[in-house]
Amino acid sequence: MADRLCPQITLPAVAYVPGQNTHPKHLFKDLWPSLDHFAEDNWKSATPYLMGFDLYHAGFYWEAHETWEEVWHLCKKQSPAGPLVQSLIFLTASRLKLRMDQSEQSQRMVKRALELLTDLKEVDSAVILGISLANYIDLLENIKTQSPTLTIHWG
Repeated sequence: MADRLCPQITLPAVAYVPGQNTHPKHLFKDLWPSLDHFAEDNWKSATPYLMGFDLYHAGFYWEAHETWEEVWHLCKKQSPAGPLVQSLIFLTASRLKLRMDQSEQSQRMVKRALELLTDLKEVDSAVILGISLANYIDLLENIKTQSPTLTIHWG
């Protein structure tokens, strides 16, 4: 598992898997401050964005999906941040579907995650929101049954 980006925040006790366990009654997102705006220039201090990686790497796919969705709603009209965050949401959904033994739906989610990045291939920046676009596309193209580590570039 990757190093935690927000080690000061406790992870949920149990990962929610629809149809397999009880929906969390508490809002785990209340454990960190919400965002009032998100942009490419503030991602390093955006706790929900960073916490999404911690949740994803720890196998909390539903929780990561919900967390990144909050970020996406704040940046969806901004390119290239919007499509990248939306792609992360589809990645987490694909891992959740795989955990639910829905491999066909999982592969569709991966395909959708890749489609969202099509227009970003033309972007000058090789790293967007700390993610190497080339490495992320390669990860998605080669993903199978494992949940690969997403590497963050702080430079």
